[in-house]
This record gives sequence, structure tokens and C-alpha cells, in this order.
Amino acid sequence: MIRRIADHNDFYVFEKPSGMDFHGDEGIPGFFQQVRDLHPGETLYPVHRLDKMTSGILLVARSVEAATGLGHLFRQRCMTKYYLALSDKKPSKKQGPIKGDMVRSRRSSWKLSRDTTDPAVTYFYSCTLRPGLRLFLLRIYTGKTHQIRVAMKSLGAPVLGSHLLCVRTAGR
Repeated sequence: MIRRIADHNDFYVFEKPSGMDFHGDEGIPGFFQQVRDLHPGETLYPVHRLDKMTSGILLVARSVEAATGLGHLFRQRCMTKYYLALSDKKPSKKQGPIKGDMVRSRRSSWKLSRDTTDPAVTYFYSCTLRPGLRLFLLRIYTGKTHQIRVAMKSLGAPVLGSHLLCVRTAGR
């Protein structure tokens, strides 16, 4: 179930639960269709999206002008996006940058390479919540699909509950 958490003249702010596809899946209305259903008669525009497995906050523009302006702010990286993740593994380092090209590996899995032709760039901090459980605060500087999952796997600390197949690159 989606929940609207804020209104503005130019946009709405919604909470998207994990497990909900953004566009729809096998005839099941996705996040954006459900948002439109909540606002009949109003034309809305998606500004950004989250993967099906990811919960979080999304902006939905209420006009073409607002969508254009907000999209520009995202493209220019004038908005900062932070993500929280949990892992039951200790990372190879407690904080710092994670940078590398995301490449396909065997069985269509992803890995982070040492190449930086078109790198995924993430910065993270981590702390112990309790023995066997760490909290990660991640800031992404690029917006690659599965970037956080691949970055955390490269640290040896995969996202808890993620079923996406990623391969850890040696030496990361």
C-alpha cells in the first residue's frame, strides 16, 4: 500500500513499499498507476523511480514544468539521495568511496570492476547495530540499476534480504 506523506503545489511525496513494481507487473498495477488512481482527473508525472525490491520516498510532479525542473535538479545532482541498508556481514572497510564499472558476470550476475570508464560511484558509512548486524548509510552519485546491491556485495557485505545475484570482485 502506498502512502502520500507530503503535498506541495508542484509535487507530491509518496512512500513506496518494497515488493511493488514501479510500472506494474503481470497485470498488477504498479506504484505509479496506484498514484494516478488516487488522483483521478489530475495529470501526474514520475520524476524518478525505485527498483521493485526497494522501499523509499518518491516525488511525483503535478505539472510538466515541475517534472522538467525536478528532473533537471536530479540530473545536475542538486538533490542528494541517501539510502539505508542492512547487512549481516562485516564490510572490508567501515566507510569510504566505492567506485568502479558495473559489468555482467556469469549467469547474468553483476560485479564491480576496477575499471572506471563509466563508473558507479557510491559513498558509504556503516556502524554496528548489534553483533551480526550492520547499518549502512549510502549516498549514490550515479544512478545505475542495482548500484547499491553491487557496491555492498563488492565490500563483502551484501544487502540483507536481497535476492539479486551479484559477484564479489577479488580485492574489493
